[in-house]
Amino acid sequence: MAFPLVEATNTSSVNTAGLSHTVNLPAGIVAGNLLQIDFGYGVTGNTVTWPSGWTQYYARENTAGNNEGFAGAYRQADGSEGASITVTTSLNTKSSHNSYRISGAENPATQAPEAATAQGNNLPPNPPLLAPTGGAKDYLWRAVGASSQGGTYTFSTNYTDGIQINTGGTGAVDSITGSARRQLNAASEDPGAFTHDQATAEFVAATIAIHPAAAAVDTTPPPEHAGELHVYLEVENPELYGHTWAELPEDNDEAQTGALSDELHVYLEV
Repeated sequence: MAFPLVEATNTSSVNTAGLSHTVNLPAGIVAGNLLQIDFGYGVTGNTVTWPSGWTQYYARENTAGNNEGFAGAYRQADGSEGASITVTTSLNTKSSHNSYRISGAENPATQAPEAATAQGNNLPPNPPLLAPTGGAKDYLWRAVGASSQGGTYTFSTNYTDGIQINTGGTGAVDSITGSARRQLNAASEDPGAFTHDQATAEFVAATIAIHPAAAAVDTTPPPEHAGELHVYLEVENPELYGHTWAELPEDNDEAQTGALSDELHVYLEV
């Protein structure tokens, strides 16, 4: 496996409260990229609706004091995405957005990104502990925060290449969304707190894990079986068995499979 890689990012905001929100996507999208959006907003009690093909995988609202909410969605790109999407909310609100284009991530149909969320009052964002499915892997971790009152963030220690945008003011219904990233092979991660220049703001925060794509299966037959019909089987621990192969005899009664190291025998009726 190898770490997923951020290929491009973008930011956008809607600085006048409304129901329709244009979210800028990263440049250079190609089929197979994993796209992610973090969508922060300043008026809670909202329902966030995404375009077809986008899947929401986290959401949280902090309704104490100066309210703030956020939601995140992903999409496996097919190359038809264009430069932006329109996200709608059920209540008029300002909004702030981060977007990511990622290569080398597992297809979400196999393993979706995972997230844990938290909230707090009169504090900067503090993304929580996350222990993703599957234990230690070469994860791309993202630390995400959204706060009321706009302003500026500094990101968690060891998290780099931060992006952020606010809605242009420091009022109770203004919003800032920011995020940064880290590549780390670990079974869990707790990024630590941001800093925020608005001391009385409320926050919501997320820790996100993007799973690495599974290693490609080598289907090249061993030299002594070149030119034969081969059936390749996925095994839970292929390193125990070496190269798995299957040969179809001339009488077509059965396929006998074996391995070049250790003994693994599977019989297939044909």
